[in-house]
Amino acid sequence: QIVVAATHADATNSISGLSSVLTDAVATVVASQDADIELVEQAAVAIEEVFARSDFETATATTTLNIFQTLAETSAEIGITSISAETIGLGLSMMLDTPILGKNDSNISAKFDASLAALMKAQRLNLLPDEDAILITTKNLRTAAARLEASSADSEERQVSCLD
Repeated sequence: QIVVAATHADATNSISGLSSVLTDAVATVVASQDADIELVEQAAVAIEEVFARSDFETATATTTLNIFQTLAETSAEIGITSISAETIGLGLSMMLDTPILGKNDSNISAKFDASLAALMKAQRLNLLPDEDAILITTKNLRTAAARLEASSADSEERQVSCLD
């Protein structure tokens, strides 16, 4: 789907036009793909690569945020690879440099917040109690997620996420 979309873009298309075509192609793939950890990783890498080279136009950035939200929410249910976590985290970090989050649009802010919450939940999902925390460190975003062993027979295991 993505390769086909790129071949339809002719030489007269601008970089932003090509980015839009590729973003829409990834969105189509993500909307119909199975909830599979490897497929999430492939889609995350694909959209992050396209987004990193785009001009951050509002329509492309909004579609990209929708993709990141879908991938993060899927990962919160099935687990996440370290590559997916880093890639989705990097994409969300780049989102903070786009104009769409500065427009006081509560829908966009809610999507960003939901994406970030799902990413942090996905980080905790596969951890064992007292295993080293999973960290994401980017220009605009730092997260850590860990599961802590119960301190006594009366207490429950704790799951902790930190956002900086």
